[in-house]
Amino acid sequence: MNDLQRQQHRVDVACGYALGAYLGVTVSWLAVLFVIDAVFFIAMLVTIFAGFFGLLRTLFGLPLRLWVLPLSSLVYIMGVFICMYYNTLVLAALGGTVFSIAFAPLIYRLYKNDFAKTVPAWVCKNCGYTLLGLTEPTCPECGQPFDLDAVPKMGELPQE
Repeated sequence: MNDLQRQQHRVDVACGYALGAYLGVTVSWLAVLFVIDAVFFIAMLVTIFAGFFGLLRTLFGLPLRLWVLPLSSLVYIMGVFICMYYNTLVLAALGGTVFSIAFAPLIYRLYKNDFAKTVPAWVCKNCGYTLLGLTEPTCPECGQPFDLDAVPKMGELPQE
């Protein structure tokens, strides 16, 4: 795995944890509203797992902007446990609704900008070698075949 692939994999995993935390919170408050206890506890476990590991993932080397969702999901879980103690799960459902609405734009932006961005077509998927200007459909570095038509010509690189 080359550096571009390794970096993209790390971002994809962090995005997966963020989505898991978001869906866990959303499913848990929906389960409270519809009184589905088994789904509620499974969603809580998913939220705890995704929030904890997502937070660890962001603490150790990923951008700061990914911290907010896993950390907020863990705060939500603590609030749910307090609501369970006082038997006021309606407040947990209200908090979950606010959480889901507040973080929906962040989840959308996260997946639009970060998740599953592929390695550019002009870079070898196997070794990371730049394929611009090549006339043969194999990477000279590792021998991996590639689609020559997918690689833009030298003056046609898209502006990012």
